[in-house]
Amino acid sequence: MSNLLHNQINFIEYMESVLRNGLLGTDTSYVINNKPTSLFFGGVLFPNSVFKDINEAENDEDDDMDPDIRFTSISKNVSIGLEFLIKNFDENLSCSVAGEFSFFLRVKPTFEEQEESLKYLFSENNQNEDGEKNKISEKSKGLTLVEKYKKFTFKYSDIRVSFINDQMILNSISFEKCKSDFNGFLESIIKGDKEILIPKDGVVNKVGVIELPKIFELEEFDNFLHEIQDTDLVLPNYDFDLKVELLDFIELNNVKKVVVSFVNKSSSTSTIIHPLEFFDCRLNVSIPINYHEKFIFDGVRENYLLDKHYGVKGLNCTTDTNFENGIVCFNTEAMPRYFQKLYRTREDLTVEFDTLIEPTSTIEKLNSIVLKMKNYANEWESFINNNGDQDIRLTTQNEIEQCRKLLDEFREEIQSFELGIYALSRDSKLLHSFNLTNKVFIESSKGKYSGWRLFQIVFIIRMLPSLYNREMQSEEPRKAEIIHSSLYADVLWFPTGGGKTEAYLGTILTALFYDRLRGKLRGVSAWLRFPLRMLSKNQLDRLARILIIAEKYRRHDTHISNSGVPFSIGFFAGGNNTDNFVKKKERDAAFLNDKTKMNKMLIHKCPSCNEPVEFSFNNRQWRYMHKCINPNCFVTKEMSGNIPIYITDSEVYRFVPSVICGTVDKIAIAGRYREFSQLFGQAQGRCDSHGYFSDNCIVGMHDEYQSCDKKASSSDRVIAKIRNEFYDPIPTLFIQDELHLLKDELGSLSSHYEGYLIELAKTFGKSEEHLPKIIAATATIEAYEKHVKHLYLRNPRKYPSMGYKPGESFYATSSPTNYRRLYIGLLPHSKSQEEVISRAVYLYQSEIHKMYVEPTKYINAIGLKGINSNDFYSLISNYDLTTVYVNNKAMGFDINRRLEEFEDLNLNTEILTGENDMEKIVEVIDRIESETKGSLNDKINVLNATSLISHGVDLERINNFFMAGMPSKQAEYIQASSRSARTHVGLVFVTFKSTSIKERSQYQYFIENHKFLDQLVDPVPINRMATKAIERSLPGILCCLLLGIHSQNNKLILDTCGKVDKYISEQEAAGHSAQTELLEQLYRIYGCDNSDFPLATREKNKKIISTIFQDKIDFIRSSPTTAKIKNEAILNPITSFRDIEEGLPIQVNRNTGIVLHYNKFASNKGGDQK
Repeated sequence: MSNLLHNQINFIEYMESVLRNGLLGTDTSYVINNKPTSLFFGGVLFPNSVFKDINEAENDEDDDMDPDIRFTSISKNVSIGLEFLIKNFDENLSCSVAGEFSFFLRVKPTFEEQEESLKYLFSENNQNEDGEKNKISEKSKGLTLVEKYKKFTFKYSDIRVSFINDQMILNSISFEKCKSDFNGFLESIIKGDKEILIPKDGVVNKVGVIELPKIFELEEFDNFLHEIQDTDLVLPNYDFDLKVELLDFIELNNVKKVVVSFVNKSSSTSTIIHPLEFFDCRLNVSIPINYHEKFIFDGVRENYLLDKHYGVKGLNCTTDTNFENGIVCFNTEAMPRYFQKLYRTREDLTVEFDTLIEPTSTIEKLNSIVLKMKNYANEWESFINNNGDQDIRLTTQNEIEQCRKLLDEFREEIQSFELGIYALSRDSKLLHSFNLTNKVFIESSKGKYSGWRLFQIVFIIRMLPSLYNREMQSEEPRKAEIIHSSLYADVLWFPTGGGKTEAYLGTILTALFYDRLRGKLRGVSAWLRFPLRMLSKNQLDRLARILIIAEKYRRHDTHISNSGVPFSIGFFAGGNNTDNFVKKKERDAAFLNDKTKMNKMLIHKCPSCNEPVEFSFNNRQWRYMHKCINPNCFVTKEMSGNIPIYITDSEVYRFVPSVICGTVDKIAIAGRYREFSQLFGQAQGRCDSHGYFSDNCIVGMHDEYQSCDKKASSSDRVIAKIRNEFYDPIPTLFIQDELHLLKDELGSLSSHYEGYLIELAKTFGKSEEHLPKIIAATATIEAYEKHVKHLYLRNPRKYPSMGYKPGESFYATSSPTNYRRLYIGLLPHSKSQEEVISRAVYLYQSEIHKMYVEPTKYINAIGLKGINSNDFYSLISNYDLTTVYVNNKAMGFDINRRLEEFEDLNLNTEILTGENDMEKIVEVIDRIESETKGSLNDKINVLNATSLISHGVDLERINNFFMAGMPSKQAEYIQASSRSARTHVGLVFVTFKSTSIKERSQYQYFIENHKFLDQLVDPVPINRMATKAIERSLPGILCCLLLGIHSQNNKLILDTCGKVDKYISEQEAAGHSAQTELLEQLYRIYGCDNSDFPLATREKNKKIISTIFQDKIDFIRSSPTTAKIKNEAILNPITSFRDIEEGLPIQVNRNTGIVLHYNKFASNKGGDQK
């Protein structure tokens, strides 16, 4: 292990101990000015007497009982326990129980501690000339004695539990001795510890406070403490119990379940000054291993690669298990930990960029990979034939079949990889494009990495048949294979941070170069879509950086010879992110001041030189300009400083960029603008100043009305000439990132518009087989086959395949073990997540602040190797930013407020939510990226954020991640927590909501939930056949067809009811039914002709579609001729896939509690519960 990795792990584990000690009170001796329960949130057991009273009150028929009281106890545990299975039980079976717990007794504060608490009363005005404090009687009102508590820990051991007469019996002698030892321990404390405060009757008021009559001097203070101290020995009424139960376990024969629990039975009969809670409670049970039977975790499917066994369950806690000398020991754990291993690409199979920049060496290198893949497949075959090996055995036929199925998937990958190599060898232009891509990556990597990860290069090559498909000859011998491969929807699955983005960026670059070499000199080559705004902006920056380098090679490569227009990007993300169109008023508002300019800009630093860019407006082209002004930059020297990025819908339609990057639901705009079809090459005119258009110049039509009067020609020859400029108008690649986010109504509506895009491709492509290649990338997905078929109507193909051993595959490995992300959990007794997270952040940041002051001390304390103070500052600069993930913005603001109250730290906090504008988001991210050095006081110390940052945010300095409660879905938890430790070893601290049954279960199965993190992802809910979704989307899809496809047949835009009516009539007169064609297109778009869906469902939807269609067409034809079909009263197409009816909020309040209480009362009395 390198020193760097060793130091990062040691640092993370040290910070874990800081949190553990601070939240459990493990190393705490005293608590001053706080109650212990306000500082320590885990491992706390409350006295069951309080809740016994509650239960008695519930059974009371008094109608005045507060119904809410029964909901107050779920967060406060009174017991912890261990639950395990036994087998082969006989009279020789016995268990040993041990444990410990702490309690706090109130003690006398010192004069200095009391004086410190009263500092706020004194100022310069309250001192006389001699500097003595004036004792002002008014100031003495409400003074109280400082609350100070001292911790004591009691340990017990060797309490025996034996199997007697089919029961597990607790040995009463050993248990009574334990209780006797405790009472003796407590009595010795009260008698021998002079700090213990035992006040006389009447000294403590009703709320447990001891009032001070005045501000004392030292001697007076000591006298006061002596006066209030009682001479009688009064022991706090602490009590506890151990319970043992033996229960039947119906899931396994001849196996029983043992439950051992420790209960706080303390009670109080007088005013309480000593807390009755037990802290940092621990319980241990030891049993001979031959009697122990493991549980089976049933939360994941059967798979021979997964070890689903675990030894013990925790009750109100989690557990760990130790084995020693034939004994298995079960231990309770209040703060569970799981150190996730780094699943990473195999370093023994490197694929250097520079081996792929020449044609001959490229084919040789790729063939060498094929050979290694086949060798791995042969090893796999031997593994199956031998029923496994010494590490893992295949013991059943089902396991053999599972392993065989995985091998078949891998062999299919070999075949598709060989097909990609074949495509390269058949087309020299494709091979040259791939070589150029590798040259771009050599330059873009800047020495940070020198080659492809194995899964990346195999993926890129497997996509190449889809590119070759566009140019292959009709006599191509493997034509059917090429087409078949092209029609898959390829799902790229790899853990977050694994390099999926680079894999599809490599594919995009190859497609761009290939398009130029084959004659496509302009138009869209790839469309990159994201479900979230933050994601698309973050990826836009990465795309821009690599595209600028690609543009350099386009200009200078002798084969391309600067042919075509420059590579460009279109940001297509909707009006809330960028403008649809720009009027003079909006243009002027954008340049009102520096702040408005910053908010409008999408790129703030040049992708080439990383220097600040200048933002301006080109009035001639009517577009926003991002310009580099660095005279030494390639962009300035050869591109006049113009960074080729288009940021409004108008610009995207008019200049048809090479790569479109934006949000997924932007496709909905196709139902409102015919110009959308220009992205598929369907322009009818071109303005020298403003670019392509369909009917009238877009700037004069939509941006600034009548500012340009250029109109489209009606000549078929002129229109054909313009469209031929696009050569092959259909984008080669549709890339969907974060596929798992396309779910529910977003997924269903998206699937319908995806169907429309494919209809566009079939209609206007050079061949119906020239459909866009669909690539969908994700790090978390379950049941992807169904998801992909519903979304794209394509057969899915997931990549990369798994290996035949856990954590190992041809592409990646977990050996040797490198740890990356340490997960820690806590189930607090507090109902307030904000309170607990704020305390945890305070503990963490307080330690960070100390480290900056005393580096040498901490270098030694943490056990760091080979570093000095400067190195230490560099290390902790990667850990001094705390990121807090919240499930709603109100929680984020509350946490910020609480953190501001820690005046000793003076933390700099920021908060990001979905309501922040782009300027704010960019400002915060830029600060985080740039604040690697400098004073801690000048940095952002804490970033609170909602799910805005869960996807596509790769910040090297996010390495401690605090989560205030669990997200609703496992996939979101994986995505959010993986923001931490992208580059360095990191920490994820999770607090579970103690009042949530679901989160309590997630906490109790903490280890299993993290061991099987990916397997517990829920299948994505999506249904393209949902009736309500069809009803919602069909008017928009009909608008799309009329504007985007049928308007091309008509030459004039079908945007009004009168034009549509005339078009249908003229088509009918010519012997062609436009209505029949429209209906058939709708059937295809919705998948009614797809046999993957049940016939009954398809027939049902056909009727629904036909009925809605006919109603809409009849309504259009009977409406005023000038009415726009997109008007609200006509078709009113959706503008967003989130454009649905707003739901009604459901909240629990006091009345809910009353209903639940009396419903329970009726149930107990046998009343009617209908």
